[in-house]
Amino acid sequence: MELPRNYLSYSAFALWKSSKESYRKRYYLNEETFDTIQSRFGKEQHQVMESNTDVKGSETKIECDLGEVKLLGYVDSLCPDTLKIIDFKFSHKSATGKDPWDTVKVRKHQQFPYYCLIVNKSYGRYNPEVELHWHETRFQDNTTEFDGHTLKSSDRNKMEVTGRLEVFKRQVQEYELDIIEKEIIKVAREIAEDYKLWKSTNNTLS
Repeated sequence: MELPRNYLSYSAFALWKSSKESYRKRYYLNEETFDTIQSRFGKEQHQVMESNTDVKGSETKIECDLGEVKLLGYVDSLCPDTLKIIDFKFSHKSATGKDPWDTVKVRKHQQFPYYCLIVNKSYGRYNPEVELHWHETRFQDNTTEFDGHTLKSSDRNKMEVTGRLEVFKRQVQEYELDIIEKEIIKVAREIAEDYKLWKSTNNTLS
């Protein structure tokens, strides 16, 4: 089974499911993804987390072979003793003031079964209790003094954390590993077939 990369990551798996055209641009044509202030800030905060000794575990590369498919993932925090997975998210509320994460969304988030599957294949076991830590962000305020008044405006080029942290816990059941495994194989086969057709029609790769 030939894939554009020699592995399938969760981001690639999710991108194919959400937009096949975006996947082709990213992995067939190697186009750079659009980088936003939110994504850059999130990366910076993950680096801070990585250097914080108070955080149990650290970003860990995990991989396994699933038949003809090699799976790869980078877990934000994987405790080496308990194999507990913690994922950190940095994002702000929607324009209507709605939180980006809640119990239902965390329950449906396929990244956890995906990572638990790799851990289970790699270590022969996995910890069913996982956590998502949502750190709320916001655009920084700019203040200007004018005619005795303090004027405030948001700087769309600078972000900060508000200090609000929501911790969501969930259990990843064994049947979820079976479901995600079948879906991964299905997606990998779809990509392999599409990639083969794309190469034959574009003649851009040897």
